[in-house]
Amino acid sequence: MASCLPTTSGDISLGKIESPVVEKDTSTTGQQKVDESILEELQAQLQNNRSQIEELSSQIKALNHDNQKLHKQLQTATNELQKKVTDSSNEEILRTEITQLTEEVSQLRCLRPALAPSHSQQLQQENSELQKKIGNSLASDIDSIRDSEALRRTADRVLAKLKMGRQSTSGKAIDAFIRELQKG
Repeated sequence: MASCLPTTSGDISLGKIESPVVEKDTSTTGQQKVDESILEELQAQLQNNRSQIEELSSQIKALNHDNQKLHKQLQTATNELQKKVTDSSNEEILRTEITQLTEEVSQLRCLRPALAPSHSQQLQQENSELQKKIGNSLASDIDSIRDSEALRRTADRVLAKLKMGRQSTSGKAIDAFIRELQKG
């Protein structure tokens, strides 16, 4: 059978028909497969990047939360340190006042013997007469109680001014000072 297609070379090849359209479709299909493969790889990378972003976002949230906790701890520690500094300065003020009071008490003790002996003896005699009338030593106890109450009120006022309690180091120092005064 003869071919209807005109040939320029005179050879007729019946087994293979060359068509420029078919070759273009084959190369286009191959390019599409490569493009699809690249697209799939890019989509896989995009998905991987999204999951990494989510992971990093959750880590950032956790770090922010930890940062807030650390900030609160730092603020608490700063406040406690400031309070200790304030307490230290208050204790120094108390020590100064205690030293001044001790000096005043020493001066008063020095002045006590300077009283006229007759006056001092007269007071002791009146005291002993009163004790005899009462029949016990309540008078001396009442005087010491009154003195200790006055000292305690003074100590409480000083502690209140310094915003300190009786159980603080300053309060204990004042109590020790009062005990020493009562011994003397």
